[in-house]
Amino acid sequence: MNIVITADSYLPRLGGQEMGALRLAKYLRRRGHRARIVTTEKHSWSGPEEGGFEVIRVPHRFGPLDRYRLRTLLGELFREAEVVHARNCYRLSAIAAPVAARVGRRFIVSLHGLGLLDNPHDSLIKRLSHRRYRRKSIALADAVISTSSELAGMAAPYTDPSRIHLIPNGVDTDDFDADRPAPAELRARFDSDRVVLAVRRLVPKNGIQYLVQAAPAILQRCPDARIVIGGWGVLESSLREMARGLGVDHRIHFVGRVANSEVPGYLALAQVVVFPSSAESTSHACLEAMAMGKPIVASRLGGLAELLGEEGRGSLVDLFDGGGSSYDAPPQLPQDRVELLARAITDLLENPESARRMGERARAHALARFDWNVLIDRILEIYGAS
Repeated sequence: MNIVITADSYLPRLGGQEMGALRLAKYLRRRGHRARIVTTEKHSWSGPEEGGFEVIRVPHRFGPLDRYRLRTLLGELFREAEVVHARNCYRLSAIAAPVAARVGRRFIVSLHGLGLLDNPHDSLIKRLSHRRYRRKSIALADAVISTSSELAGMAAPYTDPSRIHLIPNGVDTDDFDADRPAPAELRARFDSDRVVLAVRRLVPKNGIQYLVQAAPAILQRCPDARIVIGGWGVLESSLREMARGLGVDHRIHFVGRVANSEVPGYLALAQVVVFPSSAESTSHACLEAMAMGKPIVASRLGGLAELLGEEGRGSLVDLFDGGGSSYDAPPQLPQDRVELLARAITDLLENPESARRMGERARAHALARFDWNVLIDRILEIYGAS
């Protein structure tokens, strides 16, 4: 089978959705299918594509002539394919959906947050555009793959609910193995410390600002803790400034952009992994930490609550009112919520046996339900493959 995957964002941007597109292509190829990725990612890429996949990178421009050229290219690619799988109900999906319909190809859209969740800081014109992308992408889809129950409910007004299939994001067990040791270089830097880890894009919805805000309380209770923050994004300078202002910058280590191949090594090093997000579907990063058998502290919302549940697979903290995902992440949390976050982290640091059991439960759950080797067969059923 020939599948075209469309992705508004892709490598070198590092995030769950971008790596999800790569792994979708990887496991389709493992099943003997051809997968090509079309992306309008605006960050430049040079050299061979990761994994040796066919990636068509088109300019990140959307004027009338650019859209005409893009639709022409998509039409040529789609005619050679049996299935078009759009990642996110966003701009590229909205352009691809009518092209797929015109050439008679099965169109699948999977939901990962982008396009489905409104950003309240966007202008009215941008919000209206996003809703138009969402409506067109979902309404024209032959099938919708939702990565969480929360996102499925958001998509339901736009299509027949029978077309919505709940398939979570997956974890690549080739890379994320609990027996994998931490690299010697990382052990040399941090082995005497109890490491609290967050590897995420430094954007408001990922909530790393709340981890920094909680650092004084964490360090007061566990002075040998070291908070390691990997990733890059618009908040990096303000997070560093916050750490200095709180007097904890000597115990917070910003390691910058972490290549995906390096993430398992950082996870192997960690005693606790933190996801204080304001919005998540089935978090790839959380699944990776689960597969590595790590104890996790996370916001009690959306896909994080679905992943970690109430059976001791993780420590869920009520950081926000309402329990629903939102991109409207406040710059800081009330102090009582910060204390809840700090206490959940330090409880695990101070109780390693309890933390170990939590990590084991999380790993067993991740491998049983979220292994890409299992999920790809469910996705192929939706494609119509045997």
